[in-house]
Amino acid sequence: MDRAAHTKLNHIIRQLGLVLASLDVVTNLEQNMSAELESVKAAVQKNTDAEASAIALMQRLSQLITDNINDKPALQQLAADINAQADALAAAVVANTPAG
Repeated sequence: MDRAAHTKLNHIIRQLGLVLASLDVVTNLEQNMSAELESVKAAVQKNTDAEASAIALMQRLSQLITDNINDKPALQQLAADINAQADALAAAVVANTPAG
């Protein structure tokens, strides 16, 4: 093999090494992004579940109020129950929220 061909071959080999190194970097980034995406998907599902629960709760409260509109003691008890549950929820949110 002549010197010019040998020089070209060495250049090609170096370039191939750079391409392979870049491919490793891209592969690692892709794996990290995939893990992060799964984490985001899980968080979105938790939010979706919480929203669905909140909607169901509001619908149930609306029905309870409608069913007891003329029963003041029942409405007062419902208000007391709601306040107790709201306090418990607020405490749980505070307890499970990392300090910023």
